Amino acid sequence: MEDFYCILYFAVTGILGFIAGRLIPKKWFHYDAPPYRCLPFEKEGAIYNKLKIKAWQNKVPDMSRIFPRLMPPKRLDPKADAAALRIMLQETCAAEFIHSALCITGLGCFFIRGSRYKGLFYMLYVLLLNLPFIIIQRYNRPRLAKLLRRYENHIPTEQSQRSESPCAC
Repeated sequence: MEDFYCILYFAVTGILGFIAGRLIPKKWFHYDAPPYRCLPFEKEGAIYNKLKIKAWQNKVPDMSRIFPRLMPPKRLDPKADAAALRIMLQETCAAEFIHSALCITGLGCFFIRGSRYKGLFYMLYVLLLNLPFIIIQRYNRPRLAKLLRRYENHIPTEQSQRSESPCAC
């Protein structure tokens, strides 16, 4: 019966996590501040290439495909502007926050489950379920930030485009 309660607990915390992820203001998340800032050992996300992330990141469930009206798409629109990139960066932070919170709430099953070993099993299970999603966010965020920096540094603003005289060369 404790197994049933653990599964129910995971389902409820997962649903609540999804709802929280949609309701939490994205302005609370800053991709360039801790804990979301890329850490030195991550080498701008390159460390995750050793985990062959490109081979599996698109094979894990994606809530934006399951609930397209509730979540922004995870694919970058070729016409994306700086504002769209900032939103995507905030979404990666929110997703990492929710999956990290789900890892922490997974500790609750340790207390629900009478046996320490089975409780430990469920804790590892919830960690392994959420860890790939955290890794995906930490892999994609530096790449999106780099794209945003390139976009901001190389695309002239509307005002600078208007102030330049047209060249008839």
